[in-house]
Amino acid sequence: MDDQTATEVLAAEARRLQAARAAVERECVEIGAEQAMDPISDATLLEREIDESLLHQLDQELRDVEAARLRVAAGSYGRCDVCGTAIADDRLRAVPATTRCTAHQSEAEILLESRMVDGADSPSDAMTRAANEATQNLDLVPNDDVVPDDEGQDPASPEDLAMHVRKA
Repeated sequence: MDDQTATEVLAAEARRLQAARAAVERECVEIGAEQAMDPISDATLLEREIDESLLHQLDQELRDVEAARLRVAAGSYGRCDVCGTAIADDRLRAVPATTRCTAHQSEAEILLESRMVDGADSPSDAMTRAANEATQNLDLVPNDDVVPDDEGQDPASPEDLAMHVRKA
């Protein structure tokens, strides 16, 4: 992506983020007017916390856009921070402040997710652990439920079938 197009795309992204931030700020003002004195009975507490989180996220995205503008000026915009290859124009249009190519962004997200799996040492270890857990906890074999037969078994209820309980 050329510098002129990158500058335009980043400016449009900054305007979008600033408009979203202004909308959240307006909502904060409206909610603040309804705030109860007792935090336990304050029905707007959750909404205010969500709005504060959104403002924090929007501020971070605006900082990312500003950092991307600096990369345009330095001539490094559109290059992956990890491998240095050019990031696809479609990706830059979709996520203008991105610093990684699709492959390295995917790896970074898998690594982040792997940290959420207890005891995982790597993304592949996290995926293996998740697959093992799924195998243990999910019914992966279709139609293996006990079906009552004509030999005197009581028909199993839908709840029993869901839990694989066999009536004796």
